[in-house]
Amino acid sequence: MQRLFLAAILVLAVAGCAKDSASSVAPSANEIIPYLSPKTASVARPARQVVPRNLPPEVRAEALEGASESKKPPLMECMSDACKVECSPNVTKQSKPKWCSYFKEPI
Repeated sequence: MQRLFLAAILVLAVAGCAKDSASSVAPSANEIIPYLSPKTASVARPARQVVPRNLPPEVRAEALEGASESKKPPLMECMSDACKVECSPNVTKQSKPKWCSYFKEPI
């Protein structure tokens, strides 16, 4: 009788452990996973300037041009020796590094 009782306890313990590990690995069909929900995945849209439609075309064009120019940061001064060598006007444009576009041409 005691062996039968211990065997039943062992079977229930193993079955209980198996159920817990399976549910932690794979979610059931009724569970909702919040990080995979399409409602939570929002894509940020880039901000754009709003220009009223009732403005004359010349004014609208100036407003749009002013917005595009303000997005560009001012060029920095070329202070280091590396910048003066790499970004000098004597160097061909093809061999200049990309970061030279952020600096004014050295004198």
